[in-house]
Amino acid sequence: MNIPAPQHSNQALQLLSHYVPRDVLAKARNLAQKYEQEEAFRAYLLKKIWVVLPAAFLFFAFSVAVVVLLYIVIARLAPDASLLRAIFIILAIPLVIAGFLLQIYLLFSKLQQRAEREGVLPRTIES
Repeated sequence: MNIPAPQHSNQALQLLSHYVPRDVLAKARNLAQKYEQEEAFRAYLLKKIWVVLPAAFLFFAFSVAVVVLLYIVIARLAPDASLLRAIFIILAIPLVIAGFLLQIYLLFSKLQQRAEREGVLPRTIES
């Protein structure tokens, strides 16, 4: 006997599909292309530059702080694991960059949604 899946599970799958890296990277590329091609979106972002610049600085500082705190936790939990700490130091820069880019992507996608809601940009249809 087949029992139909609850409606909310489909919504949960749609929500989780946003976090699949392939989809996120494609959406980030589309957002960058929209910035290059859409004059209205560029003008909208320039109007919001006083929001974007401080937010970018805070995002970078937050990413650095998270990596430093992770290093402190690793150093306290495994004081004799110098190899683990060395690997973490090597991975620290990519972790900071990845955290920063993720936060910037979320900010720019939120600004795109706001621009669409305000009528500056035509609405995009995403499946």
